[in-house]
Amino acid sequence: MAAEPAGAGGAEKDVFGQFPAPPDFYKLYAAGPGAGPEPPAPVEGVIHALGEPFDTDEPYTPQLPVSRMYRIQQDGSVDIKAELLCLNKGLLFMFLELLQVLVVQPSQYSSMLSEIMGTLFNMNHLLNMARPLQARETLKHALRSQIAEKQTALADLRAQSAKIKQQLLAATQQLAAVGGDAAESAQRPAKQQQEQEQEHAAAMEEG
Repeated sequence: MAAEPAGAGGAEKDVFGQFPAPPDFYKLYAAGPGAGPEPPAPVEGVIHALGEPFDTDEPYTPQLPVSRMYRIQQDGSVDIKAELLCLNKGLLFMFLELLQVLVVQPSQYSSMLSEIMGTLFNMNHLLNMARPLQARETLKHALRSQIAEKQTALADLRAQSAKIKQQLLAATQQLAAVGGDAAESAQRPAKQQQEQEQEHAAAMEEG
């Protein structure tokens, strides 16, 4: 039995350590999605992720630290885009008023500055409300792009496979035709020799 090279076993272990096998629980679903056990229920309460506590009951959007300046519709929804545009226009108007106050009454700028800060807080709050929607739409776009790329690659593979099959079929037909011609060419000398032998035998009988 040949001795194992030094370090071969360690190198193999390192390879398997870098690329571990997938968990065995996927075998439970070999017969279909409903074959194995159901997924666990979502965790509630405080969990720890990456060493940091995370409260699942905590709202995604932090509370607004100032008074609300945007409108809420009757069904409880908020038109984030329209409200951001409205607040942005109001912010520009407030900035112009602040410049006028600084020119006319410089000591009275604090109230106008507070209104500007409140508007900025409201705009930031609306942007935070749009974060989950933005993340969801970004994920959808990424998945759709991946699906489109895979479909394009699959179509290219199928086209190349069909092209190769046609080339193989044409090569097979050419080989079959060449093989038939070679067999026919091989039969011709044998037939000519047989005819010569028959003619020679007939001449001997006549003689």
